[in-house]
Amino acid sequence: GGADNVNDTWAISGISAYPECEVFIYNKWGSEVFYSKGYTAEWDGTYNGNPLPVSAYYYVIKLNDAAGSDPLKGTVTIIK
Repeated sequence: GGADNVNDTWAISGISAYPECEVFIYNKWGSEVFYSKGYTAEWDGTYNGNPLPVSAYYYVIKLNDAAGSDPLKGTVTIIK
């Protein structure tokens, strides 16, 4: 937020409808930098409290819903 038009956290539209979801974020080397069961706290682009470098990161969201939906996959980019 703020006047700089930079998102400080990664908001996932509609994710609150999937309280059992699992969110995984990996760096370009495949190392996990974020995991959340449910998505009650939005990812702020850090790992162990340290800001991650500007880069594209890969996400996998397992909705774990009753319909057995396929995981959502894509990229989220950190821009400073």
